[in-house]
Amino acid sequence: MSIRRVKCDEAKPACHNCCSTGRQCLGYSHDNSQLLQASQGELLRQISASLGGTQRERRAFEFYCVRTSPRLTGSDDHAFWGQLVIQRAYVDTGIRHAIIALASFYEDFESGAENCVFALEQYNLAIRKHFDSFKSENGPATVEVYVSCLVFVCIEMLRANFTSAISLAQKSLSLLHGSTEGQSPGTSNSLLHFLQRQFYRIQVQAIGLIGHVEGGSKYPPQAAQIVEPTIPSIFSSVSEAQDYLEFYGQLYSLSTNDEQTGPIMGGPADFDIRIGSSEPYIDILRQWTNAFDAFLIRRANSLTDQERHAVRILRMRQLLSHISLEVSTHCLPSDEQEMVWDNHCSEFNDAVVLAESILTTMGDWEDASSLIRRKPSFSLDFVSVGPLYDIARRCRDPTIRRKAIDTLRTFRRREGMWDSEMALLVAERIVAIEEDGVDVASCEDVPSWRRIFNVHPVLALEDKKIYLHYERIASPTQAVRVQVQEVIPYREI
Repeated sequence: MSIRRVKCDEAKPACHNCCSTGRQCLGYSHDNSQLLQASQGELLRQISASLGGTQRERRAFEFYCVRTSPRLTGSDDHAFWGQLVIQRAYVDTGIRHAIIALASFYEDFESGAENCVFALEQYNLAIRKHFDSFKSENGPATVEVYVSCLVFVCIEMLRANFTSAISLAQKSLSLLHGSTEGQSPGTSNSLLHFLQRQFYRIQVQAIGLIGHVEGGSKYPPQAAQIVEPTIPSIFSSVSEAQDYLEFYGQLYSLSTNDEQTGPIMGGPADFDIRIGSSEPYIDILRQWTNAFDAFLIRRANSLTDQERHAVRILRMRQLLSHISLEVSTHCLPSDEQEMVWDNHCSEFNDAVVLAESILTTMGDWEDASSLIRRKPSFSLDFVSVGPLYDIARRCRDPTIRRKAIDTLRTFRRREGMWDSEMALLVAERIVAIEEDGVDVASCEDVPSWRRIFNVHPVLALEDKKIYLHYERIASPTQAVRVQVQEVIPYREI
């Protein structure tokens, strides 16, 4: 099969012919990764100067480039939010209005202001341009049209309109499954896969928060249809290590064919413990750890700051995934199963230390030495809120447990729809239930009958409440399982 070539028009700072179709521009004699690192400031200056529009629009665009984009991006999507979206804004007025709106909503989120008239105006303009793009397509929409959909989902989550965010994400994912036929000849499959993965992550998080999502799309496909890739003896990059860990985490989630399951560490429900199904994945995680360790030995002295940050995140995920898999090998009654977590206090502590290190280096502090909190932050990357919540609910060591809770309290973050305020409320309630009337000095002071299990907090989107579902043993003398539902008032950050 031949690929149609497009002549580069050599426009600066990005080729119009390439950017308008989502192609990787090959018309300049340079390495793209080096260009991004070396000339990001120049790219910003040139695009801002050529955008036109009002002074307020240009300021919001620069705010997106300087502040919103770096905080929005995760360890594997900087090229999308920090490069591709900016380049497309140069040739696509719909994307331009969308990121101006996103930047304005983000600034209001950080400051706590609600002066969103300008942001809403830009958002409406972006939506109109988006629909115009759909109407102008001959046949199925191209993959590039869905870039603005992901920006819209971010805006809805940033505004805490989670119902709209979920609906748009699942509709976009469903449509993307059939978008390959309408794909531009020069468009890389990497953009299609990136968008599918982002929308799927959001859908999985929604399942963890509010239960099964009606009309949700299956991505990746059912486990029986997946060809499992072989983990190499050494990873070639941090992003490759992340891809493998995420792939097998999702595959593990599909292994029970439960529609309400989510990936390891992906949501607040107790769905990552699958009794009797973990042995193959323990071996997979061992292979992954060996390949990751080999990569770190080879690159020990040449990792960038961004790569070191990603390495800490992956190490934390590896630790917590290992704990969950090991616990699931013990086929015990639910209340006794909760006692097995006590064997992993050292790993829980290591994970909390990593979480603190990750957050301290993410720029959310005004003064890192005195730990003065500055502003809340929003990201699509699921970094710390889920892991810290899991540690707080499962580790009964009072020092480690409270260290996790204090970190949630100190760092105000929203990661997708799952924010630190919600996690903190649920974690504190779990601790209050289990430690009620007891002076806890160690794990042993929380006997099995006091420990709650099958915990599932469900966010009621409309009335701002959390319905906390859990089970527990009735009393020390009555080994009867009791199902409980509590209501916790919730106010997002």
